[in-house]
Amino acid sequence: MIDGRVLPRDEKVAVGQQTLESWFSIVDVRYATLLHAVEGTFEIKLLEGRFCGKIKAGIEGIQPRIVVYNSKEDGVVPSEGRTDITLRRRVMTLRLDGMLTLGFAVRGLGGAAATRQWKVEFTPRHRGEDKKEISCGIARLQVKVFWSMLDYRP
Repeated sequence: MIDGRVLPRDEKVAVGQQTLESWFSIVDVRYATLLHAVEGTFEIKLLEGRFCGKIKAGIEGIQPRIVVYNSKEDGVVPSEGRTDITLRRRVMTLRLDGMLTLGFAVRGLGGAAATRQWKVEFTPRHRGEDKKEISCGIARLQVKVFWSMLDYRP
């Protein structure tokens, strides 16, 4: 219930979209109402090397993925000890029976055709944290996800 309104209890996830206009901008907003929702707050640390590429976050069954880091626009992350990568977005809400995926793409010397990709997947939990390490080209990254339960109505 939000503002006295009972939310729909549809088990199937339906993604909605709405365009919001102001004097200065037009924004397309995509949203979905989820049952048994958890919030995953993630952080990515560069452990060694340097990272030059894209990081996308996504939820199983919902496209497109969201770009949370792009070195062309956000800058290359050099390794000076353990460095947190500053992400455009750090929080995703998903169903408890879903899957959070973080995809990493690093462009090789041969252009777009030489792009290498990796991904890490996390299974949501009611609470707690998960941690995984991944090597992407010359970079070694640590990905942590902190879980918190938002809605559990039987």
